[in-house]
Amino acid sequence: MSSRLLIVSLLIMPLLACGGSQKPKPVTFAPARPADFSGHWEVDYSRSENVQTKLNAVIREVQREQARRARAIEQGRSPGPAQSGRNSWRSIIGLAEMADLITAIELVEIVQSDREVRIKRDNSFALICDIRKPPPVVQMTAFGSERCGWDGHQLYFQIALPDGLTIEHRITMAQTRDLLGISTTVSSGQVSESFLVNKVYARYDPESAGYRCRQTLSKGRVCSTEGL
Repeated sequence: MSSRLLIVSLLIMPLLACGGSQKPKPVTFAPARPADFSGHWEVDYSRSENVQTKLNAVIREVQREQARRARAIEQGRSPGPAQSGRNSWRSIIGLAEMADLITAIELVEIVQSDREVRIKRDNSFALICDIRKPPPVVQMTAFGSERCGWDGHQLYFQIALPDGLTIEHRITMAQTRDLLGISTTVSSGQVSESFLVNKVYARYDPESAGYRCRQTLSKGRVCSTEGL
């Protein structure tokens, strides 16, 4: 865990006794309107969310819920059932840490054909979907089950792990075709909260030289000069 995220987690331990939930968009696998995602993509931090922002949102929601319950008690009303059953601070911070790890992808290369879409992610495993089959395409692996397919113009991936952790990705192309959106939802059967993190990627030329930037929770945006 990064130092900044650890510090925040220590500060909010008393607050994470309850909280609302973020629900991922339902998957309908609507008739496909496939887009061509082929190309090289680099994260655009100015347009992207980060886990720290989402964690702050959870904190604010928890504070609002606690304030609502306190007002109800002061007014002699029942505050209703607490939502703390599956929201210990350890489980929520663990989910935030996992979301941070999964979405810390700077470079993406997508190779697309009539047979499959292969999404190569910097420092992570590739996402591969056989688009010849009607969705959802289900594949069993040693780590769990994977589903994928076109949901309208979006490409959807779901990875369900045996420990109850579920990772969902929705990939969308901007109409201008110069930006790619990847929405990632991380959820767990142990936590009622889900983390939805939206990242935006811009096209880039891997043959060009310049500087590369990355976003860190401890130091913010860090840039270095190197060949891309």
